[in-house]
Amino acid sequence: PLVTGVQTCALPISTGLFAVNDTKLITSNVELGVFPITILEINLPSSSASTTLSSSNYVEIFDLPSDRRGTDDIILTTDSKLLVTSQSTDGNYYLSQYSYPGGNLEVDIQLSPTISNTASIFTEGGVIYLIDGQSGIVYSIDTTSPYTLTTITAPGFTVQGDRKSTRLNSSH
Repeated sequence: PLVTGVQTCALPISTGLFAVNDTKLITSNVELGVFPITILEINLPSSSASTTLSSSNYVEIFDLPSDRRGTDDIILTTDSKLLVTSQSTDGNYYLSQYSYPGGNLEVDIQLSPTISNTASIFTEGGVIYLIDGQSGIVYSIDTTSPYTLTTITAPGFTVQGDRKSTRLNSSH
């Protein structure tokens, strides 16, 4: 669903943002130097009048691992799996799968050094795709262990993701 209208948000939110429906968003806080990073649900006001969001409009779902310093993208699958791309304090990039809304970490995959900057994650036809923001290369990732990355294309321009559904299979 598309979120319409202009809303003012008093929270420092990340570039990772997912619309669950017309009134609920999932994002993370991104206060510089504040750890751990928390994944949040923001409940938008139901009226069309401009309303400032505050702590009464959001719920903290779970914290990312303490070494993660931000989220790049977030998607929620139809089977209640939250896929989050993030960067660790040592500069490595990760793709993590959490249960939703419980927030239990189910899969955590280091994408670096193959992917040097996760710009977007999206799914199409049951396949998870990641875009390297530095190179523009599009990768697919297997949904079962060992989660192999396969180069799909190197478009040479910035690409934004489409939000469809799949999940990582945590069985080994």
